[in-house]
Amino acid sequence: MTRYNTGNPVGSSSPLDLYDNAENLDASINGPGRTWQDRLGQTRKSWNGIEADFQQFLIDGSTVEFPTWAAASAAATAGQIPLNRQVAVVGDGGSHVDPVSGLTVSNSGRFIMVAPGLQWRSADVISQKANRSEVRPAIMQVDPLTDAVRSGAYTDLVTRSPTALVAASVGYSSWTQAFDVGTDVVAGASFDGIRAQLQLSAGTKYLSISVWRRSLAVTAQDRAGPGLEGDALISRKAVQVADLGLTVGLAAQVWVPIPVVIAEEGYTYLITIDARNASGLSLGLGMGYLSTTGLSQRRMGYYRSTPDAGFWSNMGAGSAIAWNLGAAALIRSAELDARSRALEAFEAAINQVIPRAPQSVARLVGESEFSLPAGRYTWAIGIVGGLDVPAGTEVDGATVPLIVDNGTTKIVASLYSRPRGAAWQDQPPGFTGDVLVGTHEASVDSLGVVPGAPSMTPVNFPLPRFAIATATMYYLVIEALDAAGTRLLSAITYRSVSGLVADQYRKFWRSGPTSSWSNGATSTTYRFAYDFTLTGYQIDQGAGTEDVWVGDVIAEASAKWQGNSIVIKGKAGRGGGTRVIEASLTLAPLTGGSVADEAITLRPAGGTAKTWSYLRDRVAHAALSEVVVKDAGSGGGLAPETDYWSIPALGAFSLPGTTGGERAVLVSYAWKARRYDLIVYTPLTGAISVITGTERVRDASEFVPVAGVGQLPLFAVDVQARIIVPLWDNAPEGVKRRSLAEAQAELSRNQRILRPVLGKLRKGLGLVVLPYGDSNFAQMGGPYSLAAVRSTANTQFHDRTKDVNGLLATPPYGADVLATVQTYDNGDGAGAVHTRFGMVWELIRAMEAAYGGPVTMRNRSIPGTTSANSTYQGQDSVRLGAAVADVTVGDLVIIGFGQNELGQATTRANVIAICQAFQAAGAAVLVMGCFRPNANDLHTSHTNGNWRYTQRALREAAYACGAAYVSTELLYDDAVPGALGLSANDFSAATLDVHPGPREHRYLGARLASWVD
Repeated sequence: MTRYNTGNPVGSSSPLDLYDNAENLDASINGPGRTWQDRLGQTRKSWNGIEADFQQFLIDGSTVEFPTWAAASAAATAGQIPLNRQVAVVGDGGSHVDPVSGLTVSNSGRFIMVAPGLQWRSADVISQKANRSEVRPAIMQVDPLTDAVRSGAYTDLVTRSPTALVAASVGYSSWTQAFDVGTDVVAGASFDGIRAQLQLSAGTKYLSISVWRRSLAVTAQDRAGPGLEGDALISRKAVQVADLGLTVGLAAQVWVPIPVVIAEEGYTYLITIDARNASGLSLGLGMGYLSTTGLSQRRMGYYRSTPDAGFWSNMGAGSAIAWNLGAAALIRSAELDARSRALEAFEAAINQVIPRAPQSVARLVGESEFSLPAGRYTWAIGIVGGLDVPAGTEVDGATVPLIVDNGTTKIVASLYSRPRGAAWQDQPPGFTGDVLVGTHEASVDSLGVVPGAPSMTPVNFPLPRFAIATATMYYLVIEALDAAGTRLLSAITYRSVSGLVADQYRKFWRSGPTSSWSNGATSTTYRFAYDFTLTGYQIDQGAGTEDVWVGDVIAEASAKWQGNSIVIKGKAGRGGGTRVIEASLTLAPLTGGSVADEAITLRPAGGTAKTWSYLRDRVAHAALSEVVVKDAGSGGGLAPETDYWSIPALGAFSLPGTTGGERAVLVSYAWKARRYDLIVYTPLTGAISVITGTERVRDASEFVPVAGVGQLPLFAVDVQARIIVPLWDNAPEGVKRRSLAEAQAELSRNQRILRPVLGKLRKGLGLVVLPYGDSNFAQMGGPYSLAAVRSTANTQFHDRTKDVNGLLATPPYGADVLATVQTYDNGDGAGAVHTRFGMVWELIRAMEAAYGGPVTMRNRSIPGTTSANSTYQGQDSVRLGAAVADVTVGDLVIIGFGQNELGQATTRANVIAICQAFQAAGAAVLVMGCFRPNANDLHTSHTNGNWRYTQRALREAAYACGAAYVSTELLYDDAVPGALGLSANDFSAATLDVHPGPREHRYLGARLASWVD
């Protein structure tokens, strides 16, 4: 697009070329075309073209993934993969001939689509993508029985010492050995390390570690290495040679960490160690072995005589690979607590010596600027405490954008206060009766202001720390002065605004260097802009609330009951030092009483376990003691367990068993109300105080008090249970400070995996969000049948959580709480019975708020189901096939199983299969962790050990198949108490068993939506 087209070379100073360049630059930056032609005739990408290409890249994702090489090859042959598109094959242990190089390459790896076909580029994407960060923080390695965490020291489970070495050569490139459950390791034991004698070849960059699981019943495969049909790849990770301290050519025994494995009865585990170079090619690896007899071939081991070949060679008779199987030693909870305290003390020390930049705590943003010629010689900015700025807001500075005239050497800022409605309210600041809060004088050089500059410079003026008072008028006075102290012109910003109260328009200025003040209170169309700041710390106030800034950070804190009082001790830090904080607080007593002969009718239990959902007959109160149950007819006493079942903490009763008639009874008991109190610290005064919560029968979890302005939450107290929940170490990211590294790593991984979803959102394309799980995602109600919802999304029964059979149909919540869950008419004939309740709806609302939509919910979840392969369950071909047909490339599927299969050994493999079915359709998949059972849930499967076991299975499944994963351990685990702000008595509070309540869904939704950038 050149007018003169001189053809002069680059560097020409001709005005004609400069004109052409300007015209071309305008077209390339601002034009609608995707390309433009420079003045030398070259076609180039325009900015619009670059943006379009990038958006398409986001939509497509950078890589198309396939579960097998056969599937990838078939898609390439069918023309379904565009040229130059990257392709990844995950977990295929075979090999094929590369169509470009003619070499035999692994089926698993990264490929690129070229004219001859898929060209192999690099090694298995699992080790590069899914397991690159398998060194997990301590919270992810909690032992299910002891709650201790794993260290870097190992204990031997199987000991085999090498007596000889196979030297490193291309004829020995990969090694595999099996460990049988029941022979080498007991069922239920965990292992996470291999001790081996290794000798590296030149060029070795890392070791690729794979763990396969094979049924012991498949005896025909005993003489075959891993990767056969029926073998399950549990995990794969890369361990850098530099991390092992090995030297090329020198044989040495080292512990090689592997992902944590829980040994399951009936299986053998085949572990593979493979040495690879920087390009991912397999290299020779020397290995220690020993002479032995009596071992099966799999326990003797296998090796590959050809690098990356698809077959394995057997170890010779009488010899076996000499690997020690080990488990990392556990650090007990007391030591862990000590380490955590030391880490937190270090973090606090860092916070105390590194001052934070001033952060805005209250402001009116200017939208227009006064020009310097039209400026004034002094400005007085009016601000109303309790109206413009919440009372109690802590302040230690003010930021003002400024222009000052030539000759200015210093600027003075002063803050005055006076009562609203004072007799002198029309007088300028500094009048008799005003209080000088603080003043700051500084040179223009120290403030970074250039006199005479044409643009505004934001300047922060420090002030003494104070709290905004209600019903108080504040005036921030700004003056520019020369060396002699004469006032000079300056200019600030303002904002047009109407409809405010009179005091909010108060302002003054001087029109000349020695002029008296002009009163601008009658100018009710605009205000001077202001910005109060605080040099402090960001504090989490809980899901659904805005984070706040306070002047101190809590470095450490402890609380314990002492009789009927709570003793608090700790340290608060602010830039440059610490303050010891301590107090003894007496909480208000709980309301309580006794009830004699409350009449209820007992029915058989709704299930075989003692849970709130099954014990359906409840008395008027909870937290019961001294319970006596009598037959209403005879007056005879009834025996617990024999004549009735009960959970006194919940006030829930039933007849024993699940069949039989009803029985009228009279129940006498003593009771207590439930309440959460909040212990807070006020940085400005150093005081520790308590905010008394609202007494409730069973739903106190929805009434945890919130800290006031200028207060920092220290502890929540479940008063009835006498449980103290720490809040002081909660981070603004919604997790504990100690969990930040893990949460940030999870966030980074999820954003990478879910990039196609974000691409659709940014482009404004229609996005489908499809939850596929159990009742926590179905939120179903009404007279539904499983057959009616098996293969249909968004039936008239989905999202009816308050209706009959819904999770909130007979909840432990009061009517006021239930009223906050709105209902809608979806136009399906069911009426206004549908809800938009739960973590998935929280995610959708976050997506719509960030990007505007459109986002479509396709609810494919069914209550009471598991991930199993049977009718109505997760792998039911009819149910799964219909759900897969609902999604296309870039849509989001959320897998939500686990609650109905806690502790089951099949969850990992089942969830992998479900994820891969959706991934084959091009959808992005996210696996949601499951929810910790309520402390009063007496179901035999609903234990903390089973919950942790299933959590681990869900995480391993997500990582094994490249799905995103959202950990709920970061909210529920004993190692992170207080992340939800609740005691375990209020976990899964919707039904007081395994279904989260409204508060939990807000927190879970925030975790689920954390990757929505």
